[in-house]
Amino acid sequence: MKNIYKKTARLTTSVVFFLFIMVASFAQNGVKISNAAGTADPSAMLDVVSTSKGVLIPRMTAAQRSPGI
Repeated sequence: MKNIYKKTARLTTSVVFFLFIMVASFAQNGVKISNAAGTADPSAMLDVVSTSKGVLIPRMTAAQRSPGI
C-alpha cells in the first residue's frame, strides 16, 4: 500500500509541475525591442519600436529560397 502511495504522489507531482510549466510558457505575449520600458503589443510576436532605426530583412535569391530544385 505504501508503494502505491509513493507512485501516485510522484505522478501527481509530475503532472502538476508539467502543467505549471505549460501555463508559464504560454503566458508570454511576445518580445518587445525598445529603449522604453513596456510590454509588447498582444497581437504581435515581435514588437520593434524606434524613432531613429529600422529593420534590415535579408534578401534571398530564388535559388536560395527553394533549395533542392
